[in-house]
Amino acid sequence: MPLPTGVIVLVVVAALIFFGLAHRALDRLRLTDGQALLVIAAIIAGSFIDLPLMRTPFTLSVNVGGALVPLALVVYLLWRADSSAERVRALVGAVITAAAVLAVASMTDFEPGRADFLDPIWLFGGLGGVAGYLVGQRSRRASFVAGSLGLLLTDLVHALQVARLGQAATVMIGGAGAFDMIVLAGILALGLAEVVGEVRERLSGGPGPAALLLAVASASLVAVLWAATGLTAPTPVPAASVGGAEAVEHADAYYTLVRPDGSVLTYTARRLTVGDVYIDAANRRWEVEGVQGERIRVRDAGLEPMPQASSLQSSGLPVPAALGVRRGADVAIYFTHSDESYVPTSGTPAKWWGDIYQVGETLAEELRRLGHRVQVSRNNHNPHDGQAYTRSRRTAMQLMRAQPALLVDIHRDAVPPEVYETEVKGQPATKVRLVVGRQNQNMQANLAFAKQIKATADRELPGLIEGIFIAQGDYNQDLMPRAILLEFGAHTNPLELAQTGARLFAPVLAAAGIGRPGSREVGAGAWRSAGVLVVALLVGAVGFLALNAGSADAVRSAIVRWWRRVAPAGQDGPADDGQP
Repeated sequence: MPLPTGVIVLVVVAALIFFGLAHRALDRLRLTDGQALLVIAAIIAGSFIDLPLMRTPFTLSVNVGGALVPLALVVYLLWRADSSAERVRALVGAVITAAAVLAVASMTDFEPGRADFLDPIWLFGGLGGVAGYLVGQRSRRASFVAGSLGLLLTDLVHALQVARLGQAATVMIGGAGAFDMIVLAGILALGLAEVVGEVRERLSGGPGPAALLLAVASASLVAVLWAATGLTAPTPVPAASVGGAEAVEHADAYYTLVRPDGSVLTYTARRLTVGDVYIDAANRRWEVEGVQGERIRVRDAGLEPMPQASSLQSSGLPVPAALGVRRGADVAIYFTHSDESYVPTSGTPAKWWGDIYQVGETLAEELRRLGHRVQVSRNNHNPHDGQAYTRSRRTAMQLMRAQPALLVDIHRDAVPPEVYETEVKGQPATKVRLVVGRQNQNMQANLAFAKQIKATADRELPGLIEGIFIAQGDYNQDLMPRAILLEFGAHTNPLELAQTGARLFAPVLAAAGIGRPGSREVGAGAWRSAGVLVVALLVGAVGFLALNAGSADAVRSAIVRWWRRVAPAGQDGPADDGQP
């Protein structure tokens, strides 16, 4: 199944923006253009290479592009440092950066939707970048070293935590390759040093204003990150119960969605924010308009348009007929919250190897029975803290090397059992809830996919789908247009019923996703996202020119000179204003 043209354009544009910024950042480390391009090429090529370091008692691997190349650059920069003091500041900054990231991660176990300003997928790379810059001060080299090496140290700490348990697990260092947080943190730290340094030089009339500006900028960045992590004191949420069954997980109670007339719509353990959307079982759209503690006020936005349902007869199509000559997996499955379990079965809502793995394996077995190729990653992303999605992103990107048609993250909810209890064609099971992140460029395509799943299930297996959440966050769904987060039951339901729900859900997933060609919604969503990225690139380029040029006339003159260099022979460019 070929990718829609819009998706291809989206990927190309995003890569151009990212690596264009990376090239600019590396130039500021006193690397030549050739050296900067060589580093970027090494990061890209190395992203596809994982080197196993240990195989027992757990698997430890390191990605060349996401870890070893940045580490080599760090060593080079330390060697080229102007003084021993700069080297010491960079190394101390790396330790401080690692401590800051680990502290924030240990104090948060939020879903992506809890971050009001910054998705946790990018939060820790950003936090590492800010910390690296603040400690590195005016040194661009020290900032880059503190940011990259600090995030690398957090990975090593996580590996030691896993090793102490002596249980089988998989730990990846830098597994997201070119887009790993280790790379992001270094580039962001360097970018802050560059931008803030330029602002200081242009706006300061001496050391006094410059120091004040630096303090204000630093305090603002820290304040934004503090708000983004959700560390501000939350409203206490009492343990609630419905029908005598408490739904409390990790000391947090579930949240109640309340209609305008005061009646209960549903419950969720997902932290919602204003603007989030819930499409209920009857396809009615409810929009969050207020959050008061554990009560979520929603308003009726009418019926949600739904696509034509797929036929379950297409769920077992032979792979060549459905997908042409695909060589990779049809479905890739992973588990961000590896500890999630079911209390009636295991006696606990969380354990190191959670029951959720068995739910995913059941889904995979049924898909294989239908003739599809399924890849299941048993990577363990514990602990269940703020960095869980950062670690699982590496797994997701590794799974994408097999070019799957679908990328599935398996979870379970934490609400009263009756929310998910159902009976489908006489079989007791748990319902399935779909979650779409609304803060990613693939949101429209992901939502179209989720609605296709629901429409198919509603026609063929009514009662199986509990609803669709469109929640603030990313959930790694920016990686591809058919990525979905699935919740099979709650921790108050038995594992066996969740497995039955997964078995029933398999042909629906196959019919709605694998057996269907690329939809117009996917392509249109990707084209819109590509347009947004292009606009962002243009705004960023103009802003950078303004920062470096110092005046509107100088910016215009720089654009004219650039146009004259790239315009085809015989084509007149914009008129110059005569200024140098």
